[in-house]
Formats: sequence, C-alpha cells, structure tokens
Amino acid sequence: MPVVKKDAGFDAPRNTVLYLTRPMREHNLLQAIARVNRVLDSDSDEFNTDKEEGYIIDYDGVLEDLGKAFSHYDALAGYDEKDLEGLMRDVGELLDQLPQTHSHLWDLFQSLDGNADSEAYEVFLADDAIREDFYGRLTAYSKALVAALGSAKFYDVTPETEIHRYKRDLKRFTNLRSAVKRRYAEEVDFSDYEKRLEKILHDHIGATDIELVIPPVNIFNLEMMEEAEAKLPTDRAKADFIAHSTKRTITEKMGENPALYKKLSTMLEALIDEFVQGRYAEAEYLKKMRDIHGTVLSEGQEETPTDLADDANAAAYHGYLLTSPTKDAGADEDTQIAFAKFISATIEKYRDVPQLFQQTAKLNEIRLAIDNYMYDILQDEKGLSLTADQMDIIQDNIMTIAERRLS
Repeated sequence: MPVVKKDAGFDAPRNTVLYLTRPMREHNLLQAIARVNRVLDSDSDEFNTDKEEGYIIDYDGVLEDLGKAFSHYDALAGYDEKDLEGLMRDVGELLDQLPQTHSHLWDLFQSLDGNADSEAYEVFLADDAIREDFYGRLTAYSKALVAALGSAKFYDVTPETEIHRYKRDLKRFTNLRSAVKRRYAEEVDFSDYEKRLEKILHDHIGATDIELVIPPVNIFNLEMMEEAEAKLPTDRAKADFIAHSTKRTITEKMGENPALYKKLSTMLEALIDEFVQGRYAEAEYLKKMRDIHGTVLSEGQEETPTDLADDANAAAYHGYLLTSPTKDAGADEDTQIAFAKFISATIEKYRDVPQLFQQTAKLNEIRLAIDNYMYDILQDEKGLSLTADQMDIIQDNIMTIAERRLS
C-alpha cells in the first residue's frame, strides 16, 4: 500500500505490506505504520486466514526516525522507550529464529533412535503433556518458517538444500501432529492457526502426502470407527485410538451413569497401564480395548439386572444406588431395583413437560414423590435407616443424573 492518500483516517486490517517511499515524521509515520499493523479476524466470510502482523518495506530510510516518532507521539506519552521495543522487528531477526525453533522441535525427540519409525514417534507422544509441548514447538517453528518463506533475504542467504530440509520437516511433523491427534482422539480446534498452516503447506510445500487434522470420531458410529481404524498401521495404534476415543466419551457421559462410567474409566486406565508394563501383546491389547468399547456402546447391559434390561434410565439410577447411602443402610438388590424402577417411572410421567429441568414446580413434585418413597417404603416398610441429609444427597444425585440423560 503506497503511503500517499491513506496515511491517516484509513483502517484496512487486511493490508499486510506497507511500502514507504517518501519521508515521513512523527505522528504521520506512526499512523502509516498502524495501517499495516492492524490484526485481522478471519470470522468474516470474506477472509479465510487471520493476520497477526504486517510487513514494512522501507525504500527511503524512514524507519530511522521511528524512535523519535515514538517519543513525540502524544498517545504514547508516559511510556519509556524501552517499553516500546519489539513493536517492530527487522526481518533478519525473524530469520535468526528459524534455526532455533527448528532445533528446539527436534530436541524433543532426542531420546529416540535415529532410525526410529513413525510408530515410535507416535508412541513417544502418548503422554498428554509431551504432546502439548510438541504442538507448541511445532507452532513456533511453523510461524518462523512462514515468516522466512515470505522474505527474499531468506532465499538469498539460505542454501537450497537447507530450505528443502526446513520444508520437509514441516511436512513431516505436521503429518505426525495429525496422526497423534487422530490416534489419541483429541478435540480439534479449527482456529486461525489451522487455516494458516494449511495455507503454508499449499503455497510453499504442496499438499501431496499432507494429512490435515480431522475431528474425533463418534464411537457410536461403528462404520466411522472401522474406517478410522483401517487407516492405522498397527494393533497398538488401533487400540490407542479406541482407548482415547472411548475415554473422551466416558468423560462426556460420566454424569449420565456415574457408577458405570467410573468403573469403565478405571478399567480402561488399568488396561493401558498393564499394556505399557508388557502384560499383553498388541493383539490382545486391541481385543480387550474393543471389549471395553462394546460395554460403553451397550451402556453396560451385560451387567444390568434382568429386571432393568429394558429401561436404560432405571439401570443408570440403579448403578448410582449401588454406591449411595441406601447401600450403606443395608438395602438388598431387590430393594435397589424396585427403587430404581420407581424413580424411572416417576420421572417418565414428566417427560413431555417442555424444558422440564427449568420448571421448579414440576421438579419439586418429582422430588416429593422420591422423598415419600424413601420415607414410606425404604424406612417404614424395609426398615432402612436414612438421615434427612442422606435422602437429600440421594435426591440431588438422582436429579443430576436424570437431567444429564434426559435434557
């Protein structure tokens, strides 16, 4: 953007490059720089990438007066000049960051053998904290590389073989990032970084053999699960994918059936630990992980009492009751089943009420019915000893489970 007419009173966040071709001083210089320093939010349908910084091409030595401009600008009065350092950097400084970020990225994997294959890298990144560290280093490297690739100076001072190595490594680690996000069933943030990275890969590296990140798979969609598994090369990779996909679902559904999903979560973590300790071969690890996946799909029906097999809500309430004060009070299995059935039947009567769990009067009716059952049946008829506080706890947990399941 030539600085002639548009050096004041003009706001164009999408402008990325500013060409300075004539002398400018003080506030006029700062206003001109501000034109290209605006950030750009890609939420607009017109643009598909964000902009974090701009570039200034100075043909007239104008920037030599930038320090004076800062010190004379009223809007910056009271700021020490040291506080304003870093607002603008020479491209050469950015180029110096590239080998540093590149080495920092590789340093993460220095414990791996030089001939380690992709499976070894993915297994190394199994730990959540290590993966987050990897993502941060890769982000820093990709930003440094894109800044370099946009500079003519980079091509002048960097050997072609080294440029090729930088590009090759970005492709390699981008694919690794996609692979581990898929393998460990991570949520995908389709943010500006994703869009910028995709643009870098297409503009400077080419899309060949680049695997971009895909959203996590719904574990209840067996066809999608099978398709995702088919893309993974080893039994361990398949098992890891199932494990982390299932773990995510367990976390999401914990409130719907706390007893069942806490048990499954414990089983899943124990299975992962046992495999890491070498107790299972990869094929057996995969088989056992598929068994846990199947239990989540059926919501534990194989362990559900026969009398509750046709009522998943009652089964969920029953699962909670097995760990509730009713158990400590000595309730037998038949009593717990009957109570679970009563709760399910009572709440079912209100299923057609719009926004039920925002209707205080209706919720109080449900609570009263459950309260009466505990006094009349559990205490008076069955002889269980429950305090008022214990009954309140039971009611609160039952209503929480109901809301999670039925909302």
